[in-house]
Amino acid sequence: MIQRILIATALSLGLAGTVQAAEFNCYAKIGPASSQNNGTLMGSVSAANLQAAEAEYFKRTSASKPVASGQWVIHELYCLPRS
Repeated sequence: MIQRILIATALSLGLAGTVQAAEFNCYAKIGPASSQNNGTLMGSVSAANLQAAEAEYFKRTSASKPVASGQWVIHELYCLPRS
């Protein structure tokens, strides 16, 4: 039993060590659904890959007050790797 726990711990530590997070700069254009006058939000995200970064930033942007209340929508969202 203890041997299984030690093996599971070693495997999980090894797998966790191989996944490295990268830093991304993310941008979202938000505003009223019918308007071309949009505001831009910017932020940084640490994630394993571009898709995960965009998903995390979408989650954050969706939680912002104007978007969460339904007053505004997300028109565009993208992330770029930091160089």
